[in-house]
Amino acid sequence: HLMQSFLLSKKQLNKHLFLLLTLFLFGTFSLQAQAPKVVFCGVDHVGADEFTIVATQDLPDGEKIYFTEDEFSDALNAFNVNEGHLEYTVPAGGLSTGEVVLITETSDQTFTVGGAGGTATIVAGTGTWSANTTDELYAYSASNAASPWNTVTDVHVFLWLAVIAAPV
Repeated sequence: HLMQSFLLSKKQLNKHLFLLLTLFLFGTFSLQAQAPKVVFCGVDHVGADEFTIVATQDLPDGEKIYFTEDEFSDALNAFNVNEGHLEYTVPAGGLSTGEVVLITETSDQTFTVGGAGGTATIVAGTGTWSANTTDELYAYSASNAASPWNTVTDVHVFLWLAVIAAPV
């Protein structure tokens, strides 16, 4: 019975940690000046690197959203360029709120876009894309497509990828 009690306590702890994380993320989003344009809804590093996003507002065709696993400097309001930055372009007709986009690295530095569509390419002048299970992943907007990493206008969402423990 002691083991059952321990497992119950561990399950309760997991529920509390999940609630705390949810409140933290909600609080982070609610502190932004404006609602994020997209949020992550899935990440997979088994096989090909891929992630999914969902539009949290209507996005016009041609709008660009950038993704990186590089570090962000609050002091400089810029990202490093040690790792790749990916440029996603919203497809013709735009994205409606709630539409999901799947971005998959099908081969080294080559990406396909599924779901609601669009295109995704590595930004010239940045490093290589190599997301793994211990990276951070950002979605952001920028004012200059030639150097988005240092013309950041809004960081929409941040996801820290870490394997802490196996699920119970």
